[in-house]
Amino acid sequence: MKDIINIIICDDDLVFQEKLYNLVSEYLCTRKIKPNIFLCKSGEELFEMYDKNKEIDLVFLDVNLNGMDGLSVAERIRNVDKDVYIAFISSYGEYAVSGYHYNAFRFIVKNYMVKNHVTECLSAVIKDKSESNDEEIIISSGMDIYSLKTKDIFYIESKGHIVKVYQKKKDKVVLYTTRIKLDELERELSVDRSIVRVHKSFLLNLKYLASIVDRRAILSDNTEIPVSKKYYDSLIIQYMNYKGRMA
Repeated sequence: MKDIINIIICDDDLVFQEKLYNLVSEYLCTRKIKPNIFLCKSGEELFEMYDKNKEIDLVFLDVNLNGMDGLSVAERIRNVDKDVYIAFISSYGEYAVSGYHYNAFRFIVKNYMVKNHVTECLSAVIKDKSESNDEEIIISSGMDIYSLKTKDIFYIESKGHIVKVYQKKKDKVVLYTTRIKLDELERELSVDRSIVRVHKSFLLNLKYLASIVDRRAILSDNTEIPVSKKYYDSLIIQYMNYKGRMA
């Protein structure tokens, strides 16, 4: 985990905004992590900050914003950034279900917010980023050597004697080719429980799995990957376990 964390707090209640700012700052200082905290009170301001600061780690997002509501803001965020952690904040708990459609990391109810709710959220983000950031694999492509973070692997396809590794970088996918056998690459990736076998020719990252339909895995960009009968049941179980770890 890096020693700096970039956070946006987007809430049009300035009193609550200040309270949350202080809780976040105090906790991260105890963890010896420097917080870069950007404050805004509308979706429009949030996207201005996003344009200037591409490496946002966490967004605390009020659902009930004036102008563009928080759920619409979250949908737009997910169009450009699948990786950022979103913690919804609202006075109304019934928005929680809607929030999780946008892969919300946490949902904090304002009226019941206590210090522990905020620190638990921050602690979980720090732990998750630390675990995922540490894992890398090395692949060779011709004369070139690449070090890839496993959390950024989108999916992997074996075709003939070539293995294609697709890496997710913000809003684009980068392709690397190598001659390593898929079975061997799978063994190297076994430490990352998010990357699983779904077909004799495919591995995918559960992080980017959007749905499973008619034995097809639909990824976040609508890429479809076949799921063989052999791996179907295990994929369902692995996906449910993964969602449980993320909850």
